[in-house]
Amino acid sequence: MWMAALSLPSLTAIILLYAAGEHAALYNQTFVTVSGFTLGIGYIVTLILLLQNSGVKRWLKPLSAYGQMALTNYLLHTVISVSLFVPGHLYRKIGLRQGVLISVFLTVIQITLSNWWLCHFRFGPAEWAWRCFTYGQLQPLKKSG
Repeated sequence: MWMAALSLPSLTAIILLYAAGEHAALYNQTFVTVSGFTLGIGYIVTLILLLQNSGVKRWLKPLSAYGQMALTNYLLHTVISVSLFVPGHLYRKIGLRQGVLISVFLTVIQITLSNWWLCHFRFGPAEWAWRCFTYGQLQPLKKSG
């Protein structure tokens, strides 16, 4: 709450200075920096407080597998997106809303696949390859038992 109390005056100043024109740009940038910093700290504190709640933890549990396979998911999302958007110049033909919907759809599929994958294997494929490279020997991939 106190972060909002610090950020709201800065945001109000930004809006007023923006309306004032270019000569207020230096002041405007200062207020943008201050409000961004205070809002960022506020978001972090809010997230920490939320994550202390067991109900929120339970709700976010399906995302843990997605996070454990972050490198694999990043690479897969990139390959799928580039394959989908670049060859036919699809990125020029769809709007922001459609692009976001496609990205959300891909992410939901990846969350589902990540949960399935980690039921059978210890790491994601890219994480496994990274571990093998780091340790200089093949690491066990399948879950034992």
